[in-house]
Amino acid sequence: MTSPTPDGAAADRPLVTIVTPSFNKGSFIEDGLRSVAGQSYPRIEHVVIDGGSTDRTLELLRRYESIYTLRWRSEPDAGISDAVNKGFASARGEIIGWLNADDVYCARDTVETVVRTFAKRPQASIVYGDCAYMSRAGRVFRIVPAMARVSPRGLRHHSIPQSAVFFRRRVAQTHALRQDLHYLLDYEYWLRLCRTETFVYVPKILSAYRVYPESKSFERARRAEEESEQVLREYFGLRGDRTGLWRAVRNRSIALGLRLRGFGRLPEVYEDGLAFPGGKPPRPWLGIQQLVLPIGVFSRLRRAA
Repeated sequence: MTSPTPDGAAADRPLVTIVTPSFNKGSFIEDGLRSVAGQSYPRIEHVVIDGGSTDRTLELLRRYESIYTLRWRSEPDAGISDAVNKGFASARGEIIGWLNADDVYCARDTVETVVRTFAKRPQASIVYGDCAYMSRAGRVFRIVPAMARVSPRGLRHHSIPQSAVFFRRRVAQTHALRQDLHYLLDYEYWLRLCRTETFVYVPKILSAYRVYPESKSFERARRAEEESEQVLREYFGLRGDRTGLWRAVRNRSIALGLRLRGFGRLPEVYEDGLAFPGGKPPRPWLGIQQLVLPIGVFSRLRRAA
């Protein structure tokens, strides 16, 4: 567990703030809390901005605030963008991560790796890595490698995983998330930041994103698509009716390439100890899921998990 009051040599290392927006995620948030509390890096504060949960979320927050450096508040907000912006504004760390309440950091050395990368690459304002997909029960089923370079052109076809991104405090506190977006807020954020900031890629699985039928991206897929079209028009002047076929072909090609890259990264799942109480499926089954099963099919298969 991280020490609430690090001293000695550890005190000379940069403080890292993890910001987590939360609302009625009591079924999942404990995995995220444990993945932060279990990090090997000694100087972490975790800031949870809760939107007034009525489930067991607050009970868990009260329990964990005595275990590691956890600050939280629960009050009505205007949605996830508002909550994350509040967290960014209150962060004290030199480096800031954004981890949603149903996601986790994968390995125990995730934050250690990020801090080391910032130290080696002083020109970096943002460090990001790869992401795993996991089921409702926390069972890893696919690796999603990020782009090695972030550019507006690349982001037209493939985003980067929000849970695997870390910022210097200047970035997070200078650039706020847009509150008119509810599904593509992170995607628009990357498009905006890549105009002025330097992204540095770490070829490591840093986080895991939970996929389940009730998650926002599944439940409101149509509205997410509408926001996608809106953001693409704003940044590239694209209209869905003119570019839909080409985008679909290009996106499928990129998705296939990412699946193949992810297949080569599968050993990493078994080499690193997980920072959360998740699961590692048998290697052959993980390979099948990586190369064959669509995410939606997997989600339905695991609905009761």
